[in-house]
Parts: sequence; C-alpha cells; structure tokens
Amino acid sequence: MAGEAQNTSEDGEPLSLARLGAGHLVMVAGFVFAIWATGSLPWLQLGVAGLGGFVIAVSLHEWCHLLGAWRSGGRYRVASKPGFLTFDWDFERSSLGQFYVMSVAGNLGTLLSIPLLWLVVGTEAAAARAMVAGAWASLGFAATIEWPVLARTLSSGEPEDELAKLDAKVLSASVVVAIAVGVLSFRLLAP
Repeated sequence: MAGEAQNTSEDGEPLSLARLGAGHLVMVAGFVFAIWATGSLPWLQLGVAGLGGFVIAVSLHEWCHLLGAWRSGGRYRVASKPGFLTFDWDFERSSLGQFYVMSVAGNLGTLLSIPLLWLVVGTEAAAARAMVAGAWASLGFAATIEWPVLARTLSSGEPEDELAKLDAKVLSASVVVAIAVGVLSFRLLAP
C-alpha cells in the first residue's frame, strides 16, 4: 500500500513532494523560456529544445518511478534537495516484486512523455521536433541503463547487485545511444 512507503528526506525530515515538483516545473519553464529566447539562433534553439525534451522525459520518468513505488508499497527515501532524482530506493526493506513495479513504472513514464510532448508541441516547427526527439533520446538513455538491469535481475533476483554493475562504460554507451536515437528521431519526424 502507498501508506507503507517512507516519505522522508535523507536526514529523516519530511520533504514536501510539492516542493520537489515545483523544482521540476521551474526547470521545464526555464527550458520553455530558453527555447523562446534563442529563437534568433536556430542551432542553439534546437539544442536547447532537444535538451528540454530530454529533461521533461527524465522528470516524468522519475515521477513515474515514484508512483510505482507508491503503488507497490515499496520503501524509499525522498531526495533532500530538488534535482532529477526524486528518491532513493530502499533495497533491504522492499521486495523484488516492488522493485519491478517501481522500475517498470519509470520506463512507462518515459514512453508516455513522447506522445505527450508530441500532442503539446507538435512536430511542425524544428524546435518542437527537437523536443520530441529529446524525449526519444531519453528513452534510449534509460533503456540502455535500466533494461539490461531488469533483464539480469530476472535471473539473479538481486537488483542492487545488478545496479552496482553500472560503470562509466555503460553510462558512456547510454550517452551515445541517446544522441543517436535523438538525431535519428529528429530526422524521422521531419515533414
């Protein structure tokens, strides 16, 4: 049950999820302003828009991880300051099934960000295409990191051990995949 989840900051003090959400909304608003402000510099505007789409997708990914944690009754600790990551999973006090629900929910959040951005900004303008492509890039990034962990966890039953195997090589590969997916999707979205 959702009530079983631990909603405290790293120092044990309750943290307002509204404050965390406000931080994410400020980031999104900052990107919207930056996209508008860079309108006279098309290449910079495309980069800002792509990064904005990536950030929006990551933010939705993290909030859906949190929804999965709530839904499964998993134990977690809310982040002590605003940022991308909204919470830390408590592996010792959460079950393997709860981990799967939390993890899959985050990935569904990333998948959801793509049609949401598409509906909100469309793909007519180049900056809008870049935002949607940024969300696709986020999917490539998350898939390269999280999906292998989930696959290995199916065999080992030890998600914390599988996450510990993430290293600079995996993160570098994730960046390369994200860039490739972002560029490819930007090109495919062109009218």
